[in-house]
Amino acid sequence: MAPPDLAMGRNETLSQTLYDALEELLEDQFNIFKRKLQDIDHDGKGEIPKVQLDSADRSDVIHLMCDFYGEANAVKVCICVLEHIGKEDIAANLNEATRKGAFSILLLAHVLFLGSRLTYRDYIKGKFQSIKVHPSLGENLLRSCQYSKLTFDIESPRKQEEEHEIMALGWVYFRDTYMDYCSLQTEYTTEKLFNPDRNGLVPQIVVLQGAAGTGKTTTNKKKKRKIMFDWACGRLYQAMFDFVFYINCGEMNLCNEDSSIAEIILKRWPRQDEIKKMLENPKKLLFVIDGFDELRCSLQPDPFCTDPWQKGPVEVLLGSLLKKKLLPESYLIITTRPTALGYLHECSEELRRHFKILGFSKEDREKYFHKFFENKDRATQAFSLVKQNETLFTMCSVPLVCCIICMVLVQQMENSEDLWQTSNTLTAVYMLYLSSLLKLHHNSPSKEHIRKNLKSLCSLAADGIWKRKILFWEEEIKELGLDQEDSLPLFLSKSIFRRNIECERAYSFIHLSFQEFFAALSYLLEEGEGLSSENPNRDVVRLLESYAVSRPDLEVTVRFLFGLVNEGKGMKDMKEQFGWKFLPKIKEVLLEWVKNTTETKMDVHERHKHRWLECLYENQEENFVESALDHVTEVTVHGRYLTKTRVTAQAYSLLLFCFIVYAESFSIYRFSPFHPIVLHRVKFFSEQLVPCGFLASLLSVNSTLLELELGRSKVRDSGLKLLAEGLKHPNCQIQKVMLYSCGLTGACCEDLSSVLCTKQTLTDLDLSDNALGNFGIRQLSEGLKHPNCRLQKLVLSNCSFSGTACWGFAKVLCTSQTLRELDLRFNKVWNIGMMLLCMGLKDPACKLENLHITSCGDLSSALATNQMLKQVDLRDNKLGDSEVRLLCEGLNHPNCKLEVLSLFACCLTADCCKALSSALITNQTLRKLDLTWNALGDSGVKLLCEGLKHPDCKLQSLR
Repeated sequence: MAPPDLAMGRNETLSQTLYDALEELLEDQFNIFKRKLQDIDHDGKGEIPKVQLDSADRSDVIHLMCDFYGEANAVKVCICVLEHIGKEDIAANLNEATRKGAFSILLLAHVLFLGSRLTYRDYIKGKFQSIKVHPSLGENLLRSCQYSKLTFDIESPRKQEEEHEIMALGWVYFRDTYMDYCSLQTEYTTEKLFNPDRNGLVPQIVVLQGAAGTGKTTTNKKKKRKIMFDWACGRLYQAMFDFVFYINCGEMNLCNEDSSIAEIILKRWPRQDEIKKMLENPKKLLFVIDGFDELRCSLQPDPFCTDPWQKGPVEVLLGSLLKKKLLPESYLIITTRPTALGYLHECSEELRRHFKILGFSKEDREKYFHKFFENKDRATQAFSLVKQNETLFTMCSVPLVCCIICMVLVQQMENSEDLWQTSNTLTAVYMLYLSSLLKLHHNSPSKEHIRKNLKSLCSLAADGIWKRKILFWEEEIKELGLDQEDSLPLFLSKSIFRRNIECERAYSFIHLSFQEFFAALSYLLEEGEGLSSENPNRDVVRLLESYAVSRPDLEVTVRFLFGLVNEGKGMKDMKEQFGWKFLPKIKEVLLEWVKNTTETKMDVHERHKHRWLECLYENQEENFVESALDHVTEVTVHGRYLTKTRVTAQAYSLLLFCFIVYAESFSIYRFSPFHPIVLHRVKFFSEQLVPCGFLASLLSVNSTLLELELGRSKVRDSGLKLLAEGLKHPNCQIQKVMLYSCGLTGACCEDLSSVLCTKQTLTDLDLSDNALGNFGIRQLSEGLKHPNCRLQKLVLSNCSFSGTACWGFAKVLCTSQTLRELDLRFNKVWNIGMMLLCMGLKDPACKLENLHITSCGDLSSALATNQMLKQVDLRDNKLGDSEVRLLCEGLNHPNCKLEVLSLFACCLTADCCKALSSALITNQTLRKLDLTWNALGDSGVKLLCEGLKHPDCKLQSLR
């Protein structure tokens, strides 16, 4: 039953109260009252006309006062007149009666409002108490949602990973990073979404973002339904919000007529007699705006809408809500994909709180498997198989994909198939899922019938992807012949939406990734399959160009396309099974696109990744990948937060696909006999642990790899041990290895020494900024002295050793016939170390030409003896003038053949310049001298100029 008219109830009560007051007046007193009322000018409204009052009875007077002054002012005027005619007692009684009556009216209004709210709650409970899950997915998907966690992202919301980017990037890296990630987060329950921040401010807009790759569509659907249902059940936001309204952006796309926010609310709760009361208190209203990323309109209204009853286009209403121009005191919860976050920020400046919904953790996935498989042993077996495959295991963090993988696993286990061979990419899993579902669905499979349905699904999907459309009206479904009973349950789910004043059916794919899968498939079907080649939605070149320039949302579609052109067993079986005919030129177009996109020297950075790497990973075809990358000779991988999974996808495609197939944890590898890519240089920079086992395998099979740089990466001693095995492999022809700042200690030097004894191609080794210590240097020296060692350059700056370690270097200098450059800077060698080192430098067998050192010591005597030494770098030394004067004695010796001397920042003054000037005149080989960052002064420069002007001076460069 509809509630009583609140306004009518109030008029009757007020009129009765006024009538009772006037009824106490005698007739002559009432006439005096009317005459006095004619003289009242309340708030400048003037007087009631005399002609109307002369014949008016008590009821007429009451109606005249209410109409002329308004209800509230009518009481004030009546009390004022009664006091003027000396009836203060009646005036006082009227005032008291009015006060009590007003309280009763307010109480009645509150009771009616609460009744309306309870009725609305019952309506919401009925609408949101269950989630209809596609029957082909079973009840497991519904159960899966309980494991999703809502976690507040403490990082900048603009710094989010895109869902499409992660979907094929080794999928999601939850296996190793989930707990680390959660440890950096503050977990929130739904009840805490609007908790005050550290400054005590309550956010008016909360953004719920599906974590990249974790199935935002399904997870957020559960969350927003839970919010609506929990509020209706009295468990959530009871004191904060009187009404919560749900607005679906996909549905808003279908609204072609102007509307008002009041009308939008009425469509969800058709009680027009109560809407005004709701809108009078907007701070008690919450709007749940679901699927912001699905909006196709631009939310930049001009002008804004400020009146809830004002009609306008959808984009004006939603834009005004976000800008807080319309119902500014109301609250919003917005669900979106990461790809739309940037645009969402453009639409509102009030976005100060973001939440990320994480996918399944390892524990969640294991629970899911045991719920899916009724048999415990089979569940354990299936989960064990998935754990051994990094790709499948991380893909299972997406709830829907986890469900699909379980289904595929059931069939694969029954057929005794090798999961690694058949299910290591999302394309492969979806192909198997498609095949099994179609087989189960059709009792008497008709290839023509199946082909027709798939063609229609592909057409629908491609059209939706290009138009950024995920909802399709029933007429669109019928037009493509997908309204048959055996067609819809496969990959489309039905929803009921209000379109204008009618309720109509709309359909969507069970998950956006399936729409993208079928859209990719549409590009492969030949014209005979029913799709015109003139359709712009089938132009592969246009697809690739749009993806590269302006449509990052096409990323998963493109990756599926690369996966579908794989000519492996799975695709061949599907062709035979359903009679598909594919366009052969598509593969050539994709190959040409990759070649045009890549460069000879590739720099793979976490913020500027080359997305085609994941496309190649999805392809999994050796011939294709080798052809795409046959011109790449150098690759650099660096990034602060690169994970094992992400590195795998990039390295798999760029470095090793043609010769190594990644298995698990960078420790188990399977080798392919296929000829490797001609790769000359690999650079890897990451604060994460470096996959040294993986790189060792790469070194052992790639004889073209000449340079390996792992600077500022976590190699550590354990990693170096693995890497050493690859470096010592006969196939390895490495020439340059850079391991600076890799967390190494002296414990790894025995392994390094064995490499030096074995690998005669190695000529350049950089171990700087590693705490090798004296013990490590002694171990390393043994390898350097070995007859097989051919090292020419060794960098050991800042390696935490002292002067006693230089005895080993002295022996190396007396033995090695190849070592030409040695860098020992920033180590505490002091005078004892220089004395030992100079013993080696003065040995006739010493072939060293370039020395970098932070001490001078006995170097003067070495310069007077060693005629091989060509360059000495003493920069950043506190040598002082006395040390340099001593050094100049060696420079003046006839046997000194030094060509380059650096005294950069050596605390020199004019006192040493006379000795330097003399050396410039005497030394006939010195060509370059660096005196930068020394306080020589004008007098020092004058002394130097005397030497420079001398005809015997051969110096060519002075700094």
